[in-house]
Amino acid sequence: MAEDLLSALANARVNLVVSAVRSASRGITATPLTDEEFVLVGSLTLARTIDTRRLGDDPIGALAHLPLVAYAEDLPIIRRYWRSEFARRPPNATTVVLRP
Repeated sequence: MAEDLLSALANARVNLVVSAVRSASRGITATPLTDEEFVLVGSLTLARTIDTRRLGDDPIGALAHLPLVAYAEDLPIIRRYWRSEFARRPPNATTVVLRP
């Protein structure tokens, strides 16, 4: 997890960390490597179930019925996307969790 890695860096247990979270610790210099870009991906069948008129005014409500596929129960990437785009967590039920 990013916080554990940044803590190890701050305590000199490691020399370098690649993290999706910028450290707030003094004395740690961060250099952005790339910007992440998240997009919603779904089948055409599911896309047809979205009320496009509602999407403009109430995107969370328009997308709330869609199933989510995630790699963890707490939806780390999906949650980050929803917060960046809609300023809140997704109300959708997690349908499938894929684990390595």
